[in-house]
Amino acid sequence: MLTSIDLETDRFIRTTQIEHRVVFSLMHLRRLEKDELFPKRFQIAGRAVGWSLREVMQWMQERLDDRPSASSLTRTLVQPNDRLISAKEVCSIASISKHKIDHLESRGGFPRRAQIGAQRVAWLEREVRRWTDEVRRRSDIDFGD
Repeated sequence: MLTSIDLETDRFIRTTQIEHRVVFSLMHLRRLEKDELFPKRFQIAGRAVGWSLREVMQWMQERLDDRPSASSLTRTLVQPNDRLISAKEVCSIASISKHKIDHLESRGGFPRRAQIGAQRVAWLEREVRRWTDEVRRRSDIDFGD
């Protein structure tokens, strides 16, 4: 029997959705597909193409699972609406500099980055937003805002 997660992930995502979900351009995705480093696209109809959401989520999960972990007990499971974001987006969401992110991350005080390519890292947006919310909540408690 299919679960609600199975039904939600057993579908295609289109070009604009894939570019929003991962931190690669369409041109780079083509290179990765050619080298078998990213799930292959499917021709849906005519010129329309799509990727299996399930396969893209599996690719994302593998990258997240490869992160160095402070504890082998903590594993983030990729959800259907998750997306990977660049350092630039992380800085914007968290309102801190790349240098500060590196510092916090090295001390275990920030979500861990995932190596998604030879020279590319990304963060899971959900983890960054959760961290930002926790920092704001602590600030409200500490300063009575």
